[in-house]
Amino acid sequence: MGKKERTEIPPEVAAQILFESDRRCCVCRGERPVQIHHIDENPNNSLPDNLCVLCFDCHLDTQLRGGFNRKLDAAQILLYKQDWLKRVAVTRDELHGTTKPAGLNSAGNQPIRYIQTCEESEEFSYSFRADYPEINVGDSVVKSSVNLGISAFVARTLERFRVEAMSTAPHKREIKQGAPGAIAWDDLSISYDISLFTSDLLSIEFTKWSYFAMAAHPNSVTRTLNFQLRPPVQFELQDIFVPGTTYLEVLSNYCVEDLHRHEPSRFHDPGERIEQLKARQDDWILTGAGPKYRNFERFVFVKGGVRVFFDPYQVGCYAEGRYDVVVPLPVIRSILKQSIVASLD
Repeated sequence: MGKKERTEIPPEVAAQILFESDRRCCVCRGERPVQIHHIDENPNNSLPDNLCVLCFDCHLDTQLRGGFNRKLDAAQILLYKQDWLKRVAVTRDELHGTTKPAGLNSAGNQPIRYIQTCEESEEFSYSFRADYPEINVGDSVVKSSVNLGISAFVARTLERFRVEAMSTAPHKREIKQGAPGAIAWDDLSISYDISLFTSDLLSIEFTKWSYFAMAAHPNSVTRTLNFQLRPPVQFELQDIFVPGTTYLEVLSNYCVEDLHRHEPSRFHDPGERIEQLKARQDDWILTGAGPKYRNFERFVFVKGGVRVFFDPYQVGCYAEGRYDVVVPLPVIRSILKQSIVASLD
């Protein structure tokens, strides 16, 4: 098939797209060279809704194909674009004093502020950008306890990244000297999503996108924070279940079945994969979603249940991306602590 003829994006449209995105990639959100991408891959469709800003690495992820679906498809890009434009707009409004202090998100009368921290070092060739929430409801004890837990998580994550990036600075300088123009730079971007925010519970899903100099591709990992608000307590997985119950087996059985049901949709030939799974279940799923604590540490509360995240390489290869499974409340109601059941009901 011949290469599609490309119609130049009108300058005023290009300027609008770049301005709305703050000249940052809507996926990784790092400070890198960017370009305007046609979401539907039609170079002649230059309507603003079909355009987004991507860095060269993320743009490459839209093009590479393997035995599975593309790494970064149009549906994902649209979600990243919508989220990023919302964050940019809120940041600008707050800088100019045109919004209430509540900030980005709110659930009823329970506002959440949007916080951002950035750092860049030319000397050590790294940059990071972290977006995270700060609650602005409840008494001072609730606010200080929960917000300290959130900010401490971000600070620890960034400090570990900084130490590693600084330790590899000599190697990155060698790369630049030996291959001028090579991307010898480390970058980390943290974004978040509020899964549930009620008068009793707060659940936050963090996505960490990282790229290290000369790596084959960027990586993403999920981290979660879950809080009881009255009184303020941070939950780990074992804290939400009745002691002595076989909660790991219950979670594993449900997730293994659900993952097998949805895995074929990410293959080039779903029908063929379904037939393969009838003969033999996926060893990767059986291991990565087996009844071990570490397999279920990344979870959040959602309305009517609990969502568990499985990052790339846990139950599938990198090209399959991240999986998640929502375990409905009826499946785990009998083994959850009653305070959790009452909040989720």
